[in-house]
Amino acid sequence: MSFSENTSDSEWKTDKMLKARTAKKSLKLDKEHRTLKPKYNQKFCEKWLKIFDPWLRRAAEDPNKPFCRACQCTMDCNRCHLVRHERTTKHKRNLEALLTKGEGAAVQEFRIRQQRSKYYHQRKLVVMEPLAENHELEPPSTPEPMPVMAIADQSLCSAASEKVTVPKQEFLSETEVTTKMTEPPSSHANCSDSSSSASKQEGIKLLMQIHQDKNELMESFRELMGSQRTLSHTPPPKEKNHVDLFFESVSSSVKALSPKLVAEAKMRVSQLICELELRGLSETSQTDALNPNPQANESLALRPS
Repeated sequence: MSFSENTSDSEWKTDKMLKARTAKKSLKLDKEHRTLKPKYNQKFCEKWLKIFDPWLRRAAEDPNKPFCRACQCTMDCNRCHLVRHERTTKHKRNLEALLTKGEGAAVQEFRIRQQRSKYYHQRKLVVMEPLAENHELEPPSTPEPMPVMAIADQSLCSAASEKVTVPKQEFLSETEVTTKMTEPPSSHANCSDSSSSASKQEGIKLLMQIHQDKNELMESFRELMGSQRTLSHTPPPKEKNHVDLFFESVSSSVKALSPKLVAEAKMRVSQLICELELRGLSETSQTDALNPNPQANESLALRPS
């Protein structure tokens, strides 16, 4: 038969609580009586006195800790920390004072710095206390509504102000009340903004016009250069023979006639040209019939005897 603890029993609960409390107390006592582990297991090394001479020596309170004569402070038994401290600007400044004025002057300067820092700290506390009291006494101020700036007289502004974007605050429901309480400085400020935007737009227009004129000038220059190249590469005119000259004279004489006569001349000339073409075709056909193989005849004529 298994044994089960009755958790609903009050005596069982109290016993368990007492056991837990005694266990916690014993743990606390063990932690208090436990020996504290040193931060650094490294001990003070005698070589450090030669390496970090003349500013390092053993501390008077604990000979196992290094002490900086320049900064008047104890340090950890760690060579890396000593090297890092030696490279600081504060240590270099204090070491220079130690070498020039001696250790007594360095101690005096250290005390003066301590007193000065204490004085500034107290002064800061004195200044901050009344400010804190005033802040506590002052009631919380409710944030004032920001007035919406609107233009009262539109005639004061230039026409370019129409292009300025209208802020979203003007479309709120409270604009009807705020537009009546506008001030002249706001209108002047809006006018100055609109005039500055208008001047910017005019400058942009001028720049665009200059750019367009420049492009047109370059295009005309290119066309001129291309025309000069075409003129330089044009072939020389052909020499006119007697046929060209005859037809030029005939065309000039026909152009001088009336339109009716010009039409009649064109018709008759075209008929004449057709008749001549037919005659030429008939003559070529007759010559071909008489000489069926002209190439053979030519070859026989050219063959040497």
